[in-house]
Amino acid sequence: MAHRIAQNACQLSRRVQFQVRVRLWHKQECTICEVSTCVEGIIPALAGVLTDESKIRCVLRRQIPMLNEHTTTGRAAVLGAGTMGAQIAAHLANIGWQVLLLDLTPDHAKQGLERVSKLKPAPFYLPELASRIEIGGFDSDFPRLKEADWVIEAVVEKPDIKRELWTRVQDYVNDRAVLSTNTSGLSIHEMSDDCRDDIKRRFLGTHFFNPPRYLKLLEIIPRRETDPDIVEGVARFAERVLGKRVVIARDTPGFIANRLGIHSMMVVFP
Repeated sequence: MAHRIAQNACQLSRRVQFQVRVRLWHKQECTICEVSTCVEGIIPALAGVLTDESKIRCVLRRQIPMLNEHTTTGRAAVLGAGTMGAQIAAHLANIGWQVLLLDLTPDHAKQGLERVSKLKPAPFYLPELASRIEIGGFDSDFPRLKEADWVIEAVVEKPDIKRELWTRVQDYVNDRAVLSTNTSGLSIHEMSDDCRDDIKRRFLGTHFFNPPRYLKLLEIIPRRETDPDIVEGVARFAERVLGKRVVIARDTPGFIANRLGIHSMMVVFP
């Protein structure tokens, strides 16, 4: 049966194959095969979870909801105007979104945006797209977070700072916004455990790689409580609109890419 399913799955689009990986990973019923880009790597794991062929076909054909009804006219807020935060803001501006870039003060945010505008290769498609980014400070502009469809935190990689920031941010975001943290390996649960339950259902990690405009990989790391529709919507948006190749990772130190990288270095340089 698994062979027949694999043959049928080979005829499906890559987007539908990807949806299967998202759904099963969220249910924690998958193996590492599900982050493979080949169908043959996905189907054996899928067949081990759902033994009824009709159920498998039903899952394969399920549609992935969009992150936002108007994906190219959304509003984002990026918290932290460092190297990654400002470049993520730039890439969202590239695809047509209006972006609010916040840092400790408006001056810090302005300096961060000016720094990335001079980077080579350029983070903006065109220099004039920087006009889609507004700057502000945490204390003065947190109330504006209610306007954002997606709030992305990208401050310094220190768990206590991220955790304290999210306990403040949760009081300002609207009840429909997607909430994510950009981190290369810190615990997603640890930094959001103090948040309300309704925040946890919309919270996940989004690990962009530097420079985010050019590197295709994006790791998405959901909490146990994260709504699977949020995971699927962000993944679909990232692939269709941001041009990313997405993998879904468990909340373990280093996630997938950095764990593999560290292991490789340990093998090469024992």
